[in-house]
Amino acid sequence: MGSERIKIHREKLYEMVWEKPMTVLAREYGLSDVGLRKICKRMYIPLPPQGYHLRTSKGKKAPLPPAGNHEVVYELYVSKLITVEGVKSAKGMQEVDFEKNPANKIIVGENLASPHKLVQRMKNHIYDKRKDRSAEQTSWLDSGSFLCVSKGTVDRGLRIADALLKALETRGYELCIEKDILSHVTVLNERISISIQEPTKQVPHKPTPEEIREHKKYSWMTYPKFDYVKSGELIIKLSGATGQSTISD
Repeated sequence: MGSERIKIHREKLYEMVWEKPMTVLAREYGLSDVGLRKICKRMYIPLPPQGYHLRTSKGKKAPLPPAGNHEVVYELYVSKLITVEGVKSAKGMQEVDFEKNPANKIIVGENLASPHKLVQRMKNHIYDKRKDRSAEQTSWLDSGSFLCVSKGTVDRGLRIADALLKALETRGYELCIEKDILSHVTVLNERISISIQEPTKQVPHKPTPEEIREHKKYSWMTYPKFDYVKSGELIIKLSGATGQSTISD
């Protein structure tokens, strides 16, 4: 594959780290984000605060201080298949080619057989929660929920979660599980949060007999025009340093 030596100038690197997320820029150089941060530290380059690139209004960037005795040019070797202008790394290209192969398609089973240990824990939690007949929505924990769906789609949601988690592990991606909760998965040095959700939809509100009586009795009283109900369709939501995306039915 070969490699070549490139030079990174301090002013140029300063501009790039404020234009792109650290994880994205690091991949373009074939580095880890930790390695790129160390280079910035050696070159006395201020870095954006956490979450900076996700903001709609980012504000002013920190000024580049004088270099002083710090390095102004850094040299490193990179693969010839890795460019500095956003082309996927050689590793990334291999991953893309792998997923394009129909033989590697992720298949969701019709039944939940031999579920992933995390899915089994979700299933146990959900079905315990189902005993509460007042609960309209079934979700696995209220904070950082991985699966958040209605009772009508929970079985399908579990099967999708099972197929997805098993596929991620088969591909060698690291699942970060904290207190039985999936925190994130690391793919090509980028942390990605994943959740399976069921969006709501707007439907006309049908007033109840009581609402009609109250409205006739008190003309100033009103009832809502619309209700929001679960759609019956599922989405997989992905959130990372580069932004958010969804995969929907």
